[in-house]
Amino acid sequence: MHHHETGTRTSTASGPGDTAVRGQLHDVVESDEFAGSERRRNLLQYLVEETLAGRGDSLKAYRIGRTALGRPSGFDPQSDPIVRVEIGRLRATLDRYYRAHPEAPVVISIPKGRY
Repeated sequence: MHHHETGTRTSTASGPGDTAVRGQLHDVVESDEFAGSERRRNLLQYLVEETLAGRGDSLKAYRIGRTALGRPSGFDPQSDPIVRVEIGRLRATLDRYYRAHPEAPVVISIPKGRY
C-alpha cells in the first residue's frame, strides 16, 4: 500500500501525514465508486490502517482474508483466491476513483505483487 501527495508541493520522504491519508481514505470510501461494495471499503480501510500503524510489511493473504474479509480460521489462501480477487477489484475501483478525481490531494495505491 502506497500513498503520495499530488500537486506541486514537495513531498517528504515519509509522504503525507496520517491525517491527510485518513482524510483521503474517508473521501474514497464515501465516493460513488465505492458505494456498492462494503467489502471493498472494509478491505481498503484495513490495508490503510495497517500501513499507517507500521504493519504494512507484514500484511499477508491469510491475515487479510481472516481479518478484512471474514474468512474462517481454517482459511487457505492457496486454495481460496478471495484475497487476490478482492485486491484486484480494489485496485480497479481505486483506478476508477482517481480517474474521476484527478484533483485528489493524496493518492492511495496498491502495488502489483504486494498488499
